[in-house]
Amino acid sequence: MTKLNLSLRLRGDLPTLGEINEKLGIQASNFYKKGELVGRSKKRVQSYDVWILDLTPNLSHESSTADLESELLNAVVSLDAILPQLDNFKSTNFDSEIYISFIQEGDQGGFRLPYQLIQSAATVNIPITVSTIAI
Repeated sequence: MTKLNLSLRLRGDLPTLGEINEKLGIQASNFYKKGELVGRSKKRVQSYDVWILDLTPNLSHESSTADLESELLNAVVSLDAILPQLDNFKSTNFDSEIYISFIQEGDQGGFRLPYQLIQSAATVNIPITVSTIAI
């Protein structure tokens, strides 16, 4: 089983969900408010607001390498449309990032990022965070 997820995340002291969605022109996949109980067991307290947009919703554990590469390129197209909209926010009380979660069965594996994703992030000075888990 291998699973990759790519998302755009805004975190910190955020405006309302409606305001973010309106200014970015897209609906969040998830939104968590500071103080909300989160996680599988709902025991962890969210320490800051988080707005999340899943950019690879069509990927599953059964996705092929070709599917993965295609979805990552589709995500770049979405990011190129959304990232300039971050300028609509006057506040600097939050951070934005491209977040990649990679779950790999076994002790070895990897994935390739298209250079277009890195270019897209660099254009607006947004970091790429990668989380990996081997199961």
